[in-house]
Amino acid sequence: MAHPSPLFDRHTAADAMMLPYGPPESPIHVPGAFDALELEYAALRKGSVIVDAPHRATIEVTGTDRLTFLDAMVTQKTRDLAPFTTRRSFWLDRKGRIIADLRLTQLPNRMLIDIDPFAIDETLKTLDQYLFAEDAELTDATASLHRLWLMGPTSARWLELASEHAEGPKPTGLEPDHACVVRIGGAEVVVERTDLVGDLGFELTIPSDTTAAVWDALAEVGVHPPINPETGQPMAEPTPTQTEIRARPAGWLAINTARIEAGVPLFNIDIGTNSLPGETGVLRDRVDFKKGCYLGQEIVARMDSRGALKQRVAAIRFEGTEVPASGVQLHAEDDTPVGVVTSSTLSPMLGAVPIALATLKQAALEPGTKVSALTPDGRATGVVQQDLAQWHRPIG
Repeated sequence: MAHPSPLFDRHTAADAMMLPYGPPESPIHVPGAFDALELEYAALRKGSVIVDAPHRATIEVTGTDRLTFLDAMVTQKTRDLAPFTTRRSFWLDRKGRIIADLRLTQLPNRMLIDIDPFAIDETLKTLDQYLFAEDAELTDATASLHRLWLMGPTSARWLELASEHAEGPKPTGLEPDHACVVRIGGAEVVVERTDLVGDLGFELTIPSDTTAAVWDALAEVGVHPPINPETGQPMAEPTPTQTEIRARPAGWLAINTARIEAGVPLFNIDIGTNSLPGETGVLRDRVDFKKGCYLGQEIVARMDSRGALKQRVAAIRFEGTEVPASGVQLHAEDDTPVGVVTSSTLSPMLGAVPIALATLKQAALEPGTKVSALTPDGRATGVVQQDLAQWHRPIG
């Protein structure tokens, strides 16, 4: 079931552009932009942004056998997952195809799994089929837990000034794939280091009924200029801290541009339930080839050893200024169809160059291969890149 953001009424009152995410019959409305896209993107790359993420869902796993149970199910090793650490994994069906893309965060008494909301029902149903005598319980916690993102080079400083440390590592200097617990605006918040956009970033998991209080507490510390939450209009002159952090609310359009630059494929956008792990471009990040058995393992191992995938997600950089739209077919130089664009944008960090993520057939995956796509102004030529990431900021 799709759950609206606890901040939905506030966003609409502030005239935020809301975009549908998911199937037309039951979409989740996600903030697309609060202001000009250029301003939000600039804040993301030069300061920080706060992002409402109602298009993410959460499974809570409890019980003393939760790690051993999941270790036998998913593609990553979880048996040794220490408290306050995170791993990314796939949950597969028997044919080795992806049911869900997961981020597993182990806490002292529970695990939180980040998941696409439209994959949660099938994930819970299929995992439950393998629960027998294990002390493990999986619960859809999406209604009770909400997610916000803080992203940008000053986001760690913002988090430091707005929070009180409660448990685990301190948020200052939090390493990638690590987590901690802090208090913000009187609420207990799980903080995970997730560099989604090729830059410093954190995901905050918050009790839904305290989301507004956490948003306001963060905005009071870092948003420049400070915004009246009721009207969405600037209030007084910024404080020195707000000037230091240079934060503002941002929507999906700015985040999507940045994550395509960073080469991060998303489930239900660039990959889906018809995808095999080897076709995603993030196989090594999601699959542990040294762990024990899991559902679909034989197929994953066999395809990896043969190296004979039919297709894979790749990055493309185009000439000119026209951005090929998502869903547009790609052609080789002899006009043979070789793939399809899954995400595309005009990259500010590369000098307004059109870039894309695309699913390409094996014959077109060699870096340097030329492909073309139709745009409203004609045919755009692009070159397949070495890596998915076309830009990222080195982070110490």
